[in-house]
Amino acid sequence: MEKAYAAIVRPIVPAVVLTVLLGTSACGPLQHGGSDPLKFRSARHFLRTDRVKMKLDLERELADARAGPNGHKGLPPCYNLKQNINVEIQRMDSFAGGTVTDNIAAMQNDVTVMRVQRADFERDVNDFVNDGVARPKGEPTTIGAITGKINTAVAHANKTIRAIRGELSAAHALAARLATGGCASDAPPAAPAIPLVH
Repeated sequence: MEKAYAAIVRPIVPAVVLTVLLGTSACGPLQHGGSDPLKFRSARHFLRTDRVKMKLDLERELADARAGPNGHKGLPPCYNLKQNINVEIQRMDSFAGGTVTDNIAAMQNDVTVMRVQRADFERDVNDFVNDGVARPKGEPTTIGAITGKINTAVAHANKTIRAIRGELSAAHALAARLATGGCASDAPPAAPAIPLVH
């Protein structure tokens, strides 16, 4: 009976686990909570969308900055810096500290859950082996596939996050260059910290 059970379990366990764990990440909306939020593609999509918005915001700031800190003739000193450039930076900072950070947290949660489930799978297989069931031949391949998916997802997410960081940093640097002389006190506050996925 045990041999028959082992013969049935051996090919099925790795295939089912890999299908369930990797298949759940393929589609569906991003969920910030719930028991199975493994939506790497959705999380990466939201981060890429965040990056597009940040890039467009930076381009708008660059366009406004061409008029200099004062803006057009007849405007008060530092008007353009205070009323346009700094307002845009404030929006970018708010977006980075809110939406972007929330999407990174959701991605981090996905990564953490996947790592826990990978560890649970390894532990379950070891429990079966301890009970006399032959270790599935495909277990190392399955574990490797899950690990590879996690590492790839983290790498893609962090590439996008670094680009967002760069655009926000460029926006602040531009404002700082304009906040000189009589406008020195009008430099925007420091950019919010944007975490990476670990």
